Amino acid sequence: MWELLTERYAQPDILRANVHSPTHCDDAVLPSLTHPAIASAYDQLAECWVDDRFSKDNGVAQHQRAMAFLDGSGPGWALNVGCGCNTRFHALLKGRGLDIEGVDISERMAALAQAADASVVVHHADICLWEPPRKYRFVSAWDSIWHVPLDAQRQLMVRLMAALEPGGVFLFTAGGLDTPGEHWDAHMGPSLYYSTLGIPGLLAAIGEADCVLRHLEFDQHHETHLCVIAQKPVRPAFPQTEEGAARGEVQPVSGIRASRVTPPAPQGVPSRPCE
Repeated sequence: MWELLTERYAQPDILRANVHSPTHCDDAVLPSLTHPAIASAYDQLAECWVDDRFSKDNGVAQHQRAMAFLDGSGPGWALNVGCGCNTRFHALLKGRGLDIEGVDISERMAALAQAADASVVVHHADICLWEPPRKYRFVSAWDSIWHVPLDAQRQLMVRLMAALEPGGVFLFTAGGLDTPGEHWDAHMGPSLYYSTLGIPGLLAAIGEADCVLRHLEFDQHHETHLCVIAQKPVRPAFPQTEEGAARGEVQPVSGIRASRVTPPAPQGVPSRPCE
């Protein structure tokens, strides 16, 4: 999909014309995702993602890889951002002892999601405005936050990572460009907005959130589809020594930012059939 980000698809005037009046999100005034172009589009497309029509493998290998970074199993919560109505990740999450909470801006998607699995807590909401009610061991934003306005992406990513428990893992996908970009695309029918911070911007957001990059991969080689895994350290990045604390100093821990060895990926990661 992201190979389509060319001048022919860049329509900033159209983009800004379709965004509602700014609303407040975190520390900046940002456009809201509740403009009709996204919610309405996924209301129309929702049935494309129901279990018997969508690939049962899409994104599963990447979720398995991300959950391998969790320390054991146990009670806790997983948040699915832009959850849609498909349940293919549920068995993996529940198998790690996680209760599932989902957020989707499409009213139709949210309704289908609740009908598909009544055990999931589903919110019909704009993720830019929704406040997480708890901390999470796992947060997934698979093919979702790239619809968030470019000006809102950094703040949203930081806020989602702030909702992680220590040791919690954040999995997300993005357009793997070298620089920030945004465009509209209608190849699925309704016109949809896409944006990316670019790889340097994504890494900067992870650092700003005081998280550690665990894995970055172009997982669909014919596209610039980027899969990223980040984790909140269990220990603070810069703990104080007793002597340093008395002097008001902080000392970096050597290697705290280094990623552990990435578990091997299952073979045969598929492309997205609906896109």
